[in-house]
Amino acid sequence: MCPNRQSGFTLLEVMIAAVVLGVAMLTLMLSLTASLEQVESIRNYNTARGLLSMKLAEIEQNTELEEMMEDGEFENHPGFTWEYEVTETELNDLYEVVVTVRWTERGEEVSEEIVTFLYRSMERPRKLGDATRKPGQPAQPSR
Repeated sequence: MCPNRQSGFTLLEVMIAAVVLGVAMLTLMLSLTASLEQVESIRNYNTARGLLSMKLAEIEQNTELEEMMEDGEFENHPGFTWEYEVTETELNDLYEVVVTVRWTERGEEVSEEIVTFLYRSMERPRKLGDATRKPGQPAQPSR
C-alpha cells in the first residue's frame, strides 16, 4: 500500500452513483404522479356514481312518466353535468330511462350512465283490492 494514496471514491464513481440516483428519483416521481392521477379519476367515478343514484331516485319519485329529455348541472358538484332521457317501450306503461353524468378529466370528457326500466300505470286502481288482486282473479265481494 502506498502511503501517499488516499482512500475514497473517484470522480467517475461519484458521477455514476449520481446518475443512478437521478434515474431512480425520476422513476419514483413519475410513479407518484400517475398514482395521484388515478386517485383523482377514481374519486370522480365514485362521485359520478353517487350523482347517478341521486338523479335516478329523483326520477323514480315521479308518479307519471312521459317521453322527455332533460339536462342540467349539479349545484353542489361543479364540473359535473347530468342528462336523462325517458322513452316509452313497446310494452304498455313501461319506460326506458337513461341517466348520464359527464365531467372533464385531463382535458377529455368522461361519462358514466345507468339504463333502467320503470313501470307507471296510466290507469289508477279504483280500490286497494284492485291494486293487490292478481290478473284474472275475481274481485272480492264487498261486505
